[in-house]
Amino acid sequence: MANYTVNTAKHATLVANTADLVTLTGSAGWVTVVNRSGGTPAPVYFTVGDDPTTATVEGNNTFVAPDKQSFSVKFDGTATKVSIISAEAVAYSVVVEEGR
Repeated sequence: MANYTVNTAKHATLVANTADLVTLTGSAGWVTVVNRSGGTPAPVYFTVGDDPTTATVEGNNTFVAPDKQSFSVKFDGTATKVSIISAEAVAYSVVVEEGR
C-alpha cells in the first residue's frame, strides 16, 4: 500500500488489488476520484473519511468510479483521507473541490 499526503490533488497509478491511502490536507467540500484507466478497463473503489475503512474491490460501503469516469463525494472536514483500490493497475486522480 502506498501512502501519500498532498494539499489538494494526487495523481498516481494503483498496483492491482493493493489499496493506496491519500491524505488531502486542504479543506474539502467535495472529494472527486477520477479513474484515468488507459489499458485494461477497470473500476476503482474508494472510501472517504477522517479515518476511512480500507477499500476493497467490489466491497460493501465503497464508492465506485467506473472506467474513464469520475465520482464525487461531499465531505465536510480537513485532512480528508481516501482509501482507493482496483483489481487492475489503474491510473487515478484524487482532487479536493471547494464549493462545488
